[in-house]
Formats: sequence, structure tokens, C-alpha cells
Amino acid sequence: MFKPYRDRFEGILEDLRSVLEEAKVSEVPNENICSIADLIVSTVADGTKGHARPLPQQGVEYTINVIPSEVTDGCRDMLVAFCFDADSFNERLREVAYHAGIHCPHTKLVILVTSQWKPIDWNLY
Repeated sequence: MFKPYRDRFEGILEDLRSVLEEAKVSEVPNENICSIADLIVSTVADGTKGHARPLPQQGVEYTINVIPSEVTDGCRDMLVAFCFDADSFNERLREVAYHAGIHCPHTKLVILVTSQWKPIDWNLY
């Protein structure tokens, strides 16, 4: 789980490295990890009040898949999914499950970036 940091980029970069290490996805080059961190920081920087907007994935298309996205090409090892305040959390989880379980079953890691925290949806009660 990512935590709030004073320097968002460095914090997310540190968390990404930790998550990738834990998930044993160690073959990701450092510049790709930086691209993923930059994607997360720049997307969240626009605010989370509305819907997550489809992303063009420029610069990281060969590394990850993104939900929502304008790109619908091949499968990658990692998936980053964004779910903001106006998005349906359950629908976004269904999209993630379809992507990682059916469309791209060789997905090694899913990162969900969300502004929603509902203990009932997360089954954390």
C-alpha cells in the first residue's frame, strides 16, 4: 500500500521498488520503474474528484497495461489501474479481474491506485 509522502515521486518510487521486489518482478529496469512512478504521480496530481481518465500510456506502453486507457494492444507483465472518486470501485475491480484473469493471464503484478477507501468493499471490517 502506498503512503502519502512529502515528495510524492520519491515516495512512490520507493514503494514501487519495494512492491516489485516483494512480487519478485525484479527484471524491470530502473528507468521503467521511474516511468511508472511518474505516470502515477502525474495522474494523481490532476486530482481524484472525478473519473479516472483514459491514459495514452506514452513512455510506458512497453512495460505495463493501464486501466482506463486509450491503448488496447498486447499484454504486459504489469497492470496499473486507476479508480477515483466518481468511478465505480466494483466495476473497476471487475475490469482488473477480466484483464489479469482472462485477457492477459500472464500478468505478474497489479497496482490499484484509488482514492476510495470503503472497508466493506475491501472486506476489511
